[in-house]
Amino acid sequence: MARRLGGVDTRRMPRPSRRRFPLACCPRAGTCLVAVLALAAAAATWASLGTASTGTRRLIVRFRGPGGWHDSVLVALPAWYGPHRDPPLPLVVSPHSRGLTPSRWARRWGDLPGRFGLIVLDPGLHGRVIPRRSWAWPPDIAELARLPELVHRRLPWLRYDPHRVYAAGDSMGGQETLMLLARQPDLFAAAVAADPVTNLLRRWYEFPLSGESWREQQAATREVGGTPRQARWLYVRRSPVFFARTIAFAGVPLELWWNPQDTVVVGESTKQTGFFYRTVERLDPHAPVVVRLHHHVHGWVFKFDHDLPAMLRFLLAHRRHGPPPTGFAYTSWLPRAAVWGWRVQALGSERLLWTISHVTRRGLVSDSPRTLLVRPPFPLARATLDGRRDRVTAEGALVPPGRHRLALVPVALRRLTARPARRGRG
Repeated sequence: MARRLGGVDTRRMPRPSRRRFPLACCPRAGTCLVAVLALAAAAATWASLGTASTGTRRLIVRFRGPGGWHDSVLVALPAWYGPHRDPPLPLVVSPHSRGLTPSRWARRWGDLPGRFGLIVLDPGLHGRVIPRRSWAWPPDIAELARLPELVHRRLPWLRYDPHRVYAAGDSMGGQETLMLLARQPDLFAAAVAADPVTNLLRRWYEFPLSGESWREQQAATREVGGTPRQARWLYVRRSPVFFARTIAFAGVPLELWWNPQDTVVVGESTKQTGFFYRTVERLDPHAPVVVRLHHHVHGWVFKFDHDLPAMLRFLLAHRRHGPPPTGFAYTSWLPRAAVWGWRVQALGSERLLWTISHVTRRGLVSDSPRTLLVRPPFPLARATLDGRRDRVTAEGALVPPGRHRLALVPVALRRLTARPARRGRG
């Protein structure tokens, strides 16, 4: 009776040769050995990047971004998280460094989303004309601020804690992190920027002097829309240093990492991050800004097996609260802006920055070359501009160009301070 193995007659199978070859004499040994070593090296590299870990899984959400480009965001979350187990988690918006794709940037995070129990959004935005070199293009910054809600609409079971939304990035991603904080300070509980570009205007002149990015000057000119001499304003609105007042008085904890001898972002201490930090400290000595100096190569600290876990611990130690009780400030060029419930409409040229500062329920100080229409988050009873009665409409109070002090009286406060009517004698 024939013996069968899995339906195959084993007697008809060719018998293996008894001749034994040493590995070195086997005709295909060299090819096999090279293949095995290559697979082992690839597996070791993959594991070292943290992308093969079972603690974190990643999803891709694609959408049409600014300018009609096809953008995407890589959503990293704990492997156990899903439609049937979806507690609100902390969320980190992490803009990538210059030239990196979302998948390569996600490798920087490794298994940290699973280890720390959080959601990380690794966006891949196009930029104005160049992919992966956006340099804080304003429409991209607005898109980054909308990413949490956009991802939630596409993945309704993905829930995040609105009081624990953070931003963290390195290099160009650090620049965009700071611009996110300047654009939407009421969205974030804390932020971390490592080796960031804080002044793109100066950075353009330093490209030829900087390490691996010495050829980027032409790309920056094309992306921004001209040289600093041709279009200075376009560089100003992409530079966090010009919005330092917003960050100084936002009350949002910020951690800055930089290398004073960085060979990529030249002049970190004198012209970039160090100068930005001193500007913030001068504006508000009590601003919650923490400095971390390091002496590693550019981008080294922002990795899961280096200092990124320490950055995460800093972020997760904070929760978002309301506006600072001492008053916040906001600088912008946009014709319309909203922050902490306050709405401002600016009239006139968009190439001029406007500022409101010391903003509380009692009023604000305006310093703007443009006329501002200010609408507080509460109904107004009356407004006083520089000690004189100002006209109040349903849209808010009108503030002319220049430096002015606007005092506000809410309707509720007026009712509390109004004198009771005298009753007649009966």
